[in-house]
Amino acid sequence: SDDLKRKLQDGFAVNERKISIINMGVNTNIFHPKDKAASRKILNLSDNDKIILYAGNLIPDKGIEHLIRAASYFKAENIKCYLVGNYKSIQEYEEFKKLCSTLNVTDKVFFIDAVPQNELALWYSACDVFVLPSLKEGFGLVALEAMACGSPVIASNVGGLKSFIFNNI
Repeated sequence: SDDLKRKLQDGFAVNERKISIINMGVNTNIFHPKDKAASRKILNLSDNDKIILYAGNLIPDKGIEHLIRAASYFKAENIKCYLVGNYKSIQEYEEFKKLCSTLNVTDKVFFIDAVPQNELALWYSACDVFVLPSLKEGFGLVALEAMACGSPVIASNVGGLKSFIFNNI
């Protein structure tokens, strides 16, 4: 991304001519819009719920704590937040679970182990909004995948996300 290019130039004094940006792409054979109701049925999700989705590593740098804290402000009972991905540290994962308990959002925030790409595409299609609250991000391929599935995306203004997420409000 342009952001990583600038970091290489500024932090390591790499000559700009020696850096090429190769944009990441999405396999649109897998990641494309699917029927929301059918996707929810396959995933055993309610048609009546408003689903906020995060997909990626469950680590502090991805802003997971902020998403969990935001869930404590959900007013409606039918707003659910699904965090799909792997944890890198059992201690960090347990801290996220403890925060859910402390904030009394265990009925609003659900942890789902990482899934294969074809199932992840169903999650993107089933959600009402995809959220990537990263504190640091090299590129943010999951946001691009969600967009390819037709999901609205809310993302932090960091790293490579700035190169393809724009404020359209």
